[in-house]
Amino acid sequence: MLIPEPEIQRALDVIALTAREKLTAPVAFVWMVDADRRIVMSCAGMSAPIAMLLSYPFCTEIVSTGKPLAVSDGRVDPVMAKSAAVRDGMVLAYAGRPIVAADGRAVGALCVMDPETREWTVPQLDQLGELALQIPALSH
Repeated sequence: MLIPEPEIQRALDVIALTAREKLTAPVAFVWMVDADRRIVMSCAGMSAPIAMLLSYPFCTEIVSTGKPLAVSDGRVDPVMAKSAAVRDGMVLAYAGRPIVAADGRAVGALCVMDPETREWTVPQLDQLGELALQIPALSH
């Protein structure tokens, strides 16, 4: 799925835009991995290469654990405070949900991030999770 067909790319773009809108976040993106690569498949609110650099530690955490992540203020999160993006104030709030393949492996993440601190609400995180569930179905 790392080189999507045009219709799949459009669907990923819609999901990223919807996540940005629903969570009122400045940036939303779809981050995917395979055996050799990590790539931002779609990004709303920032260029994909910049989103990749800023989000790498957060997305890596989601994919390696297969668990959602929500950070209201990265400066006080013991793991995320080590990130250069947090130290430089480029990402303070972050929320992401794993993208799970049919075999149960986390193969990516749907994420939003904000340079301002913020509390993510349960409805917002639920919406992000619902959108993330749509992504594996696109590859079939």
